[in-house]
Amino acid sequence: MTTRHPHLTAGSQIAIVSLVMLLNFAGFSQIPSDTTLGIEITNRSSACISGVVTNTQADVLYEFQYKQNQTNWISLGFEDGSEITNVMTFNISPSRIPNADLLDAKTFRVRSWKEGYVNGIPDWWQMKYFGDVGIDAYGNPMGDGYSNLQKFQNGMDPFKWYPPPAPQVQVTFQEGTDPLHENAILNWRCDGLIPDTFIIERAHQTRRGMTNDITFPVIRHAPDGRVVTNRPPRSLNVMYHALALGWGDLVILGSYQVIAQMPGQPNVREYHYLDTNLNFFPPPLYRIQAHYPEPVQFAKLREVTTVAIRKTILSVTAKQQTNGYALTVKHPIAHARYLLLVRDKNDRQWRVSGYFVSGTNREPVHLHVDKTGMMTDTQMPIALPPVKFLPDVVQPEFTAGWGEDSDGDGLPDIYEILVTHTDPDNPDTGDSGILDGYKVFADDGWNNWEKFHCRVNPFQKCEPPPTVVLKEPTMSEMMDAQTQRTDLPFVVQLEIRTNSAADFQPYSLWLDSNYLTPDTSGHARCDVRISWKVPLPRP
Repeated sequence: MTTRHPHLTAGSQIAIVSLVMLLNFAGFSQIPSDTTLGIEITNRSSACISGVVTNTQADVLYEFQYKQNQTNWISLGFEDGSEITNVMTFNISPSRIPNADLLDAKTFRVRSWKEGYVNGIPDWWQMKYFGDVGIDAYGNPMGDGYSNLQKFQNGMDPFKWYPPPAPQVQVTFQEGTDPLHENAILNWRCDGLIPDTFIIERAHQTRRGMTNDITFPVIRHAPDGRVVTNRPPRSLNVMYHALALGWGDLVILGSYQVIAQMPGQPNVREYHYLDTNLNFFPPPLYRIQAHYPEPVQFAKLREVTTVAIRKTILSVTAKQQTNGYALTVKHPIAHARYLLLVRDKNDRQWRVSGYFVSGTNREPVHLHVDKTGMMTDTQMPIALPPVKFLPDVVQPEFTAGWGEDSDGDGLPDIYEILVTHTDPDNPDTGDSGILDGYKVFADDGWNNWEKFHCRVNPFQKCEPPPTVVLKEPTMSEMMDAQTQRTDLPFVVQLEIRTNSAADFQPYSLWLDSNYLTPDTSGHARCDVRISWKVPLPRP
């Protein structure tokens, strides 16, 4: 199989996307985290499971996983993407699978450890939790001080609140008012979330007494007849006994006691505390506890049903402004994740505008959208990708509803109720073997999840841009012809026709690059046909 290079630079002025030849496997497709991958099992046995993965990339690591139970996926092994083709073969051991025949579209998957956005977090993790790639690696949706990158590296849920680590305190002792008393200077640093209060605690310690006999034996048979002993002189006896009592190990005398509380200060990282007039022998122990307010838990529905989700729909009023609309969302559930939707006079189908989180009370939420009805405020807890080709809304209508994805099919609950009319508590409505988010309703190759993100009606067939034929075009003409005017990411197909050819042929980077190199007049040495297709394979 021949691999086509995805980009060509001619005269450093234009990138020409080449034709990518893909094998059309009839196997099942990939889960939400890697929508461009296709996978087919060609052999199942007790010794080996073999197959192919399509649309892979060079120097990208792919992991094969088996769904062990309702929530746990286990790794079956890794393979590197081929450097010469976009099809990767795999041979993995079924030793961790009870029965190889159990593998199907719901229990077997492959994930790429590709970083489409270089932020240290693979795309699959971003898709799993945020529904999109390009998240802020140093963002902290839950406000617990752990960044998205840290939570990925430590196997943590970015939407779960974790207690930050306790500050590490360094203690320095200084001379006090007399030799038996000293002062303690406590220094600590807080690099994560600043707490509302630092609690300073102290525990006294003492030494455990020796258990052996500390008396001194007497030697009675000296050569000269005298009675000899190794006991020290009477004047030193008390000191020896004191030292002997101190030869044991240190033990804490009692529990830690709170001696002070210090408020955390915004943007202050270095903290100090002075404890004075201490009995220094032996020195006390200290520890610092950081106190944080109780994390506010997101609201949850007692049951996920169509009736319950419809009850979350909110009234939204809109006031037109010069740069869009000012919205007021009335009577939201406290601290709940909502999805804002919009429709207008020209298109009565709801489409998503953005996510927001309500406050800890039921006060109205104020939002702003642009002239196309898309949110311009910072979206929380996740953000939808921007779109460029929506028309301005005419007499818009807005609503908001439950923004959770309760069944994990890639579609928020309120979107399933108002738009796709699928079951928000069943990831595969109708038991077709395909997640609701990856069903194709309009027979155009684009699934519900992709149309949800591109704000496209899932029931409306989306045709690719019309084919364009250019006769010996200039570079600027080719650039203009390849510019997409849709938010759906169609793949460009490039064909050329030379003077010696009767018809157009797929463009080859290695064989045909000279034909697209401009001549002295700035024109290509061939005719060019540019068409568009839905990327394959599709989930």
